[in-house]
Amino acid sequence: LRQHASPSEHQMAAWHYYSEHAEAGPRGFIASAALIAAARASEIVDSIDSGVGVGGHLWELSLITRQITNTSMHGVHGCPRCGGHRPEESRSFAEMKEALSWIWATPE
Repeated sequence: LRQHASPSEHQMAAWHYYSEHAEAGPRGFIASAALIAAARASEIVDSIDSGVGVGGHLWELSLITRQITNTSMHGVHGCPRCGGHRPEESRSFAEMKEALSWIWATPE
């Protein structure tokens, strides 16, 4: 089971960095919630690196109830609520990284 596995190199690097630089840690979240999110992100990166597809799945953890929900997602052609009101032909995963770049921006 993953919960009994040794932490990955990425997780150890993050834990070490945040223990040395607490001000750089995620703001607005309790440490355990941030570590769960980091571990889940690490699992997704590991899956992608190993060639296992993870697209089309939504994993959600309620911070209130601690309930985990797994859902599969299915695209609907021409949905007016999806894609940030952009034309279908210009929607892409690559644009998501640019659109969400503020998440990784260094505070000034």
